[in-house]
Amino acid sequence: MVDPAPWRRRPAAGGGGGGAAEAALVLLALAALYGAMSLVAYRVIHMRHVAPLGADAPLGDFSEGRVLHHLRRLSVDIPGRQEGSPGLEAAARYIKGQLEELAARAGPEYRIEVEESLVSGSFSMRFLRHRVTLTYRNHKNIVMRISSNVSEDQDLAFLVNGHFDSPLGSPGAADCASMLELSRLIIDSGWVPSQPVIFLFNGAEELFLLGSHGFIKTHKWNNTIGAFINIEASGSGGAVCQSGPGSWPSRIYAQTAKYPMANSVAQDMFGIIPGDTDYRIFAEDITNIPGLDIIFVLGGYFYHTSYDTVENLLPGSIQARGENLFNLVKAFTNSPMLLKENKRSNEAAMPIKDDLRAIFFDYLTWFMSSSSHFPACTTIPDVSKHYLDVMVSDCSGFNERFAHPYLAFLMFVPTSLAGLFLPRIVWGLSEQAHFWGAFGLYSLITLFLIEKMGMMGSLPKPYGYFVADVIVGSVVGLVVGWCFGPVTPIASRWLAKTSILHGLLQVTVVGLAISSQLFPYSTGAPKRVVLQHTFVTDANSIVESHYGFSVVDANSLEFLFNNAPEAAKWLKDNSLLSFEEKYHSDRSSWLALYPVNFLFSGSLKFPSENEEIRKHYQHFPQMVIQKTSSNNGHRRMHLELSLGSLSEIWTSVLNITGPLSNWSFSDMTLPDPQSFSGGPPSYICRLSGESHENWSFWLEVVISVP
Repeated sequence: MVDPAPWRRRPAAGGGGGGAAEAALVLLALAALYGAMSLVAYRVIHMRHVAPLGADAPLGDFSEGRVLHHLRRLSVDIPGRQEGSPGLEAAARYIKGQLEELAARAGPEYRIEVEESLVSGSFSMRFLRHRVTLTYRNHKNIVMRISSNVSEDQDLAFLVNGHFDSPLGSPGAADCASMLELSRLIIDSGWVPSQPVIFLFNGAEELFLLGSHGFIKTHKWNNTIGAFINIEASGSGGAVCQSGPGSWPSRIYAQTAKYPMANSVAQDMFGIIPGDTDYRIFAEDITNIPGLDIIFVLGGYFYHTSYDTVENLLPGSIQARGENLFNLVKAFTNSPMLLKENKRSNEAAMPIKDDLRAIFFDYLTWFMSSSSHFPACTTIPDVSKHYLDVMVSDCSGFNERFAHPYLAFLMFVPTSLAGLFLPRIVWGLSEQAHFWGAFGLYSLITLFLIEKMGMMGSLPKPYGYFVADVIVGSVVGLVVGWCFGPVTPIASRWLAKTSILHGLLQVTVVGLAISSQLFPYSTGAPKRVVLQHTFVTDANSIVESHYGFSVVDANSLEFLFNNAPEAAKWLKDNSLLSFEEKYHSDRSSWLALYPVNFLFSGSLKFPSENEEIRKHYQHFPQMVIQKTSSNNGHRRMHLELSLGSLSEIWTSVLNITGPLSNWSFSDMTLPDPQSFSGGPPSYICRLSGESHENWSFWLEVVISVP
């Protein structure tokens, strides 16, 4: 191996290498080059090159216009699709009705099955670094199976999954609207799949992935799934974010997608945002079915907000995803790599030929490269993911760049370039070039990080004011190093001058000055706040009633009330708000949102009136001990939880504090206990389902025998 050439000291870079005019021309040429590349990347990322088809498009084509029609029916005509709300049931009826219409007009060569199923179950999972147990009953899924007229129930199948429920206060429904158009296209195009295609419209994804869990654990077709695609949206446009287990799903995507939009870097980046998808249930936690997670990641400003509407979707994004999906369904159903669950289990004991991870990336959606690597090579991605996870979870704040992402480049790109030229200026290093490797998604990663800052949680003062600057500045600096580093040895011949360095620093100062004068939020990038109305009851009386208010970024409630006096007025406090310690509330008061409440660094509570609550609810929730039994040093308490007059229940949360030895939840498996602020062990269980039935369960503790 040839040793690299040693560094050689050159004359000081204050002169030589051309005059100021030449340096200015080189700088302008580089700015034009990188500006043109950025413009092309922007147009590709925002799908400007894809022409969406209207609702009158030929029936043999996927149509974004027809998807938008379904989307308006589900998100505009039907208000609120949360568990317990009438809108969720109305959405289920609409979806089932559309599928039954398709089944009625399908030709004799098809076998179409449409059914409505209710799922119940209990399991534990780790979310946001905390353990939570989920128990649910009677959540509704709509399932459609498209196959040939000679297929049988146990034939190997391909699953397409999406959810039609929505989070509180957000109307988004792009997932299942795309699935309705895709199922129509299969039937109207005349293509008969060689293997059955199952469409799962699950009604409980926002409640911690319950709909997909219920399907894969209890449905009659659960053990026939050979591969899957999960359709998700944490924004209004974007790419494939996850692939696996194995590398063959990404290879199929690379070979068949019309507009390939994927990068394996995104698989490590997606884990840093506070959210999960059904991909986790199918490919990681419950089963190891190979599949793809196709996610809209851009436009994250609107994710889980009231702005997640049809108008804020990127035109062309649904069209590109739909055309890709149709090609993928064809390719997966014809793939010899499909295996049933029992065959995958049998082959798990054999030497595996397909590794656990894949490296893949696309080039401006023109083509895509996919390759595999051995598990030993996953060290770097795993370490980088952990580093990013810790880094972003610690930043948890943002400032003016949130609504104005270009400021991040204006403030940090010039200083990053100055840093690249500094060694040449100080030490006069040689123009020796080194191999830099291949990197992708640079601008996308930066934009993604800035967008998601608004939902990462917050840090207490004063850390939240500057930690985000350090994080974003580091990422931009790294991106500049990747993009500009390879040409630095050549460009520094003209640009490694103190005058250029001063100019770059002056641009940074201008960026800082502009940033200090801009408001950090806008209509397109709103601030996220959390509001809850809490009633503390004792038997059938109200002990306390208050509003809880919190934010999920570094700009505190004091900033909010100073800039939005309407919020203070709505809280019936038209005078100066008091931020005294007695008005502070801790995370335990946000138990209904556990573990999302750990994203809050500070909350306030304000008294509220409680007369109105009596008009709506005559009976409040209560818990009754049915019986107690002791056996072999264990005491078991059987309890019953009644939700009283509450009819629309999104979820109920139990905080069970104490050293349990067992319980009836999660198949009688006790998870690791959680500890809050050094307190005793606690077990958190979220209950969801119809409220007119009581919840019966038991808890068991070890008793000491004297």
